Amino acid sequence: MASSDPAQRRLIAKVAANARWSKAGARKRQALKVEFARYRQAVEAVDPEGRMRPQELRQAVAAYERERAARLSLRKAQSHGQ
Repeated sequence: MASSDPAQRRLIAKVAANARWSKAGARKRQALKVEFARYRQAVEAVDPEGRMRPQELRQAVAAYERERAARLSLRKAQSHGQ
């Protein structure tokens, strides 16, 4: 049921989004998916060959996340300063 009317498409999207988020645990599941994806990305960035020991990997991932947060803060500060 594709509609070419933009207002109707927005309403259909709104209904779908509300239906998705109304399900029990939907927000928690989505947050876990995002967290896991970010962790996988960090692991791939710091240890692409998979050779680090678990403790070393945890430390490297933590440092990667701190760097990522600092870069985001820097970008935010730069955008507000312009």
